[in-house]
Amino acid sequence: MKLELSRVVRGGCRLGVLREVGRAAQASLEVPGCLLYTRSEHWEVLEEYKDGFKKFAGLHDTALYCSLHDPVTPCPTVSVWGSGGRLELTVSRFMALQKALRPDLPVDRTLAHLDACLTIHQQTPELQGAEVLGVVEGGDNLDERLRSARETAKRPVGGFCLDGFQTGAMERSLRTRLIAAVARELPEDKPRLAQSPHCPSPLCFPCPMGRGFVDIVFVV
Repeated sequence: MKLELSRVVRGGCRLGVLREVGRAAQASLEVPGCLLYTRSEHWEVLEEYKDGFKKFAGLHDTALYCSLHDPVTPCPTVSVWGSGGRLELTVSRFMALQKALRPDLPVDRTLAHLDACLTIHQQTPELQGAEVLGVVEGGDNLDERLRSARETAKRPVGGFCLDGFQTGAMERSLRTRLIAAVARELPEDKPRLAQSPHCPSPLCFPCPMGRGFVDIVFVV
């Protein structure tokens, strides 16, 4: 992927075109932009089909972004496996756990997971030409956000996914400060995606802070 900027206006909003998108490097996307969702269920069928979801769905001229999030019917909990079995964590329970533990290195596993994914990606012929977005994590901790951004930028990723800034996840003033600080650590020539703000109303804040794409859901 190649990000061609035509203008950067005051406040950090970046205007341009993301070119050579997709496995054949033929698609292009205007920046800033918004991603639209479709459902991809029953992956066993796609495994048997063997030619990928775009050909299966007839979406030949589009760029396909794969996310683990389901914004239409979000799950209120995540499953965490420990020595005692599976534990269902809600957001409130997880944050209470973080408050009690007060960890120093909350993003190390994210980076290790990214490294493992990149290794497999480079060794898989079916994924040649597909780009990997590195996730910038760290919660509301500025130091960890900056460390995550700097370390992720060292990896051979095609762009960055700024996660954890969903609507209601933190105060807007704090969210704005964190996004601005993280944006300064990321290279200008790679795209940035805002992960799952959930509705169009927060669009007033991410693009001026330098984020190129936002995936949103507006159920009607």
